[in-house]
Amino acid sequence: MELSDIHSKMSTTNHIPNQNIRIVTDNLAQTYNSIAREIEQYYVKNIRGFILEFMKAKGYNVVQNATLGNELSLFKKMFEPDRENLKFRNPWTDGSLDADEAKFLKKALYQFYLIRNHNQDPLGFGSYDSPEIPKFIASRAGGYKYLWVPLMRASSSTRVM
Repeated sequence: MELSDIHSKMSTTNHIPNQNIRIVTDNLAQTYNSIAREIEQYYVKNIRGFILEFMKAKGYNVVQNATLGNELSLFKKMFEPDRENLKFRNPWTDGSLDADEAKFLKKALYQFYLIRNHNQDPLGFGSYDSPEIPKFIASRAGGYKYLWVPLMRASSSTRVM
């Protein structure tokens, strides 16, 4: 079941006979819509542009997506699969990434850093291309081959089906 399916089922509560359950369902739907709007606004403002820029640089377009349907192939070199964590290659030191992949990954990791810090930049990097970022990474246990992005464990209510 897709999130949009849940939303459409939750947006019409007139069929629910119990008033208390209907009220709870209405409140959940409003909360879901509020969260979805916030995520969408943040995504459009901060992330969508550099994803489209990367896809264009790699020659990936709408026709290719419609025929092949596998944009994951663009990102496969950037991370290592792991059951517990999301581990990204270090774009400042990993020579296996081309220039477009490294630039994209630097931007994405910088956005993760901002998100984790409530849109603040406590270390004062100022931008994804700050020369201080690779110095900071190198100062941690001799540098890292992979950069870990902590995730919440999926539950049956958050897992994508």
